[in-house]
Amino acid sequence: MKQPKGSLQNISAVLAISSRKLEDHSINQWLAFIANGTMFLQPPAYENWAENEFRETIMSILELAEEFLHCDKLVVCLEKQLPDSPNLIRAFMYAGFEMVHPSVYSQNPKYILLGYEI
Repeated sequence: MKQPKGSLQNISAVLAISSRKLEDHSINQWLAFIANGTMFLQPPAYENWAENEFRETIMSILELAEEFLHCDKLVVCLEKQLPDSPNLIRAFMYAGFEMVHPSVYSQNPKYILLGYEI
């Protein structure tokens, strides 16, 4: 039987990815899961990032996804209504992510998806 579009039947891993902030040693945590070779991520709030830390963390997550988890795509999930969403969208697009059309994953309309092909 074919899985319906947007089905979570094929989740192969659930992750909590932590990165330590350089300035005060606090921790930013990303929540993620992997399905069908795609890592879906929910980033921490934009205000929690120190300058230059965001890009380094994204590069580390890309390396983790490609080299160790063998993913071929990353998709970042952002809630549209959060006040820091516009800043996060700009930051991810600057890092090379692109907007994902809502029909691709049949996501809830309250979310924006940004994708990156590895």
